[in-house]
Amino acid sequence: MSVIFSIGFAILSLAMMNYFKVSEKYFVVRHYLFFWRVKAYRLNEIIELKFEPGGRAPDRLIITTRDYKTHKYSAASIWGKTWKRLAKRLSSAGIIVQDKGVI
Repeated sequence: MSVIFSIGFAILSLAMMNYFKVSEKYFVVRHYLFFWRVKAYRLNEIIELKFEPGGRAPDRLIITTRDYKTHKYSAASIWGKTWKRLAKRLSSAGIIVQDKGVI
């Protein structure tokens, strides 16, 4: 029974291991362990970013693109000051940034 619980916990933990990069033209979402999983968004395609607190779960970033699709990414290892720098950088690029208590 404990083996099943451990495997389930490991699988859930893997989903929360994303990190983000911002370049001149792109916002990139990468995964720590699955390094081949890369999702890049052009900054001019992003309408809005929402930072959502997770409570007992990790904080999440919700991206809304110009075609009104939303994409959710959990990031358990990002500190508050890193969220602040990310929000500042993206708002300076002209993207609407909403904070729901993470920053």
